[in-house]
Amino acid sequence: MVIIPTEKRFDWQHAPVVLFSIVLLNVLVYFFYQVNDDKKMFEALEVYSQKNYITLEWPLFRDFIRQQEDSATATIAQSESNSAELQNYQQMYDNDAFEILSVSMLIRQDFYRYLIKIEPKFSTNDARFDWLDTRARINKQILTISSLNFGLVPRDWSPITLVSHQFLHGGLMHLMGNMFFLIICGFAVEAAIGHKLFLAFYLLSGVAGGLLYMAFNWGGHTPLVGASGAISGVMAMYLAVFRLQKIEFFYWFFIFVGYFRAPALFILPFYLGKEIISFVTDTDSNVAFMAHTGGFIVGGVLVLAQLFWKPDLLNQEYIEQDEAIDPLQKKLAGVYQAMEKCQFQSALKQLKPLIAANNRRFDWQFLRCKLAKIDGGDELDQALQGIFSTKKPSPAEVEQLESLWQDSSTDADKFDAKARLNLAMNFCQLKDLSSAEEIFSSLHKISKPPTNLGVLARRLSLNFGDANNQKKSQYYEQQAEDLMEAGH
Repeated sequence: MVIIPTEKRFDWQHAPVVLFSIVLLNVLVYFFYQVNDDKKMFEALEVYSQKNYITLEWPLFRDFIRQQEDSATATIAQSESNSAELQNYQQMYDNDAFEILSVSMLIRQDFYRYLIKIEPKFSTNDARFDWLDTRARINKQILTISSLNFGLVPRDWSPITLVSHQFLHGGLMHLMGNMFFLIICGFAVEAAIGHKLFLAFYLLSGVAGGLLYMAFNWGGHTPLVGASGAISGVMAMYLAVFRLQKIEFFYWFFIFVGYFRAPALFILPFYLGKEIISFVTDTDSNVAFMAHTGGFIVGGVLVLAQLFWKPDLLNQEYIEQDEAIDPLQKKLAGVYQAMEKCQFQSALKQLKPLIAANNRRFDWQFLRCKLAKIDGGDELDQALQGIFSTKKPSPAEVEQLESLWQDSSTDADKFDAKARLNLAMNFCQLKDLSSAEEIFSSLHKISKPPTNLGVLARRLSLNFGDANNQKKSQYYEQQAEDLMEAGH
């Protein structure tokens, strides 16, 4: 479930300079520093695997974990954690999950220091020197990986990594998701509390998220990366800025989508409860729920505390400024509210005029098809006829078109030939050309094939040629020549 505040619209009179700088820095760090991390890890693993070092080092790694478990300085909780850790590693080894186990061993700098100290036993000095040199190069490569260099590792943290981990991300989708939520909430918070405080509170929320993560993962080796703690803090700041003022929220829960208004702080327990429940129940998740929780608590407390000491902190003129209600958004909200109440016919009735005014909105047309399918009747055929005529759809939209076509292709003749031809042209973007072939076959059989059917045949011929299917490529090339000679 997603709930995000949407009370304020972007306003260039209150330009979010700090917000844009943070987003730009995150993007630059990812694309100019982190982008080769997977390649670096793969190269290190490749050498490690070729040398078969896991056979040499696994017994030593097992002994190393046991020593930590039995250490006199280890707490009961640490000993239990080490015991569970060793059991997990042993299971990896027994199940031949050597690549995952190798990664776990390679990222442990404490294990590497232990290895260098005790040194495995070798049959010759040459083998020993080769291992020392190769293992040092592998470790040097590992240390260039961003998450290990500047991520927040609970067992080996520093004041620098408490801040630097906030500007690293685990992948492109992680980056995009975080930046989306940051922009949605950040520009209003910066306009309300000012540039300097926004930057300070953002970083402090991220630090708080990192500290709470470490508190629940003390002694752990998995690095924390991502701006999620800081962004959770920004979301809490948003709620603290508006406090008991009723503001607009957007929600998305499975198929239920819409808007509602509620006092801002009433959502605070929901956010916190969701993160804590997820932390308790979703134990196998890679999401750092406690980092979110720490950032969220501190972000809200910072703004509320600052308001206590300086009541005139907020830009009240900006906060109280009435936002012009977007008529289109209001109409869409009516559609979503009808869907939420399972009033699909009403939702369909409200959606049709929106499509009539802007039939280029593929998402609206796709929603119309889904609603018409639920409602039944002749409306579905009209909706499909409209969406099948879509010009220049994106690759993702083509896949959605094919799913609609597969559901309705048994009655293909009810759609006019021009729409079907357009659809087949679009399907030529797909790897699987069976739907395009099916439509070509049906159009080829009618008494007056549509104009440009020969163009479709040629596209099929070229695509099959690219796929090294010469038999079909030649077949459709011949069809193209015959149709073009006949004026089709």
